[in-house]
Amino acid sequence: MNFYRTGVPGSCTGMTFREVFDSEKENIGKIILYREGLFWKAYERSAYHFVSYVNSYKVSRKHVKSLADDVVSVGFPTSVLEAHKGKFEIESEEYGRVIIITGKQIDDAAFTAWKAAVPMAVGTPVAAAPVVQNGSAGVAASPFIPSNGLLKGALDIIEEIRQFQIENKTPMECMMWAADLKKAVRNI
Repeated sequence: MNFYRTGVPGSCTGMTFREVFDSEKENIGKIILYREGLFWKAYERSAYHFVSYVNSYKVSRKHVKSLADDVVSVGFPTSVLEAHKGKFEIESEEYGRVIIITGKQIDDAAFTAWKAAVPMAVGTPVAAAPVVQNGSAGVAASPFIPSNGLLKGALDIIEEIRQFQIENKTPMECMMWAADLKKAVRNI
């Protein structure tokens, strides 16, 4: 299982959002980092612990439909991890995941208050979309679907993304497909 096929964190570990989310509920004093491409990401309690004790990077909060909950995360390049490795005890370091012991407990109330204060990411729907009149009655407005005649091109691209079987492609084929997709987006 890989990140691109599942669309979840832990690109190198193959963990699902559910597995990461559930493991973070049990996290009481560690920073668990997941490798995603050239970056490392910390989720939920690990993100809170990271920005509290390591470095206060910008935190993102997004609603994950499959969890029916909001998820907070922080991401940073590999060089940041390398710069901070000597400051903490590493419990385990395996391909795609690093667990850091900080020696400090995560306060549940403080984490909950902090998470609630993190603003929702731009483009994340927070309520049902209202109905607008675009020449056709009852077309639902959505922050993800353009309502100005670009709908057909956007839907074609979405369908192409859905049908692309990345698990059966080479890295070069994926790069070529991404370049073609970028051209298609420019032409909308």
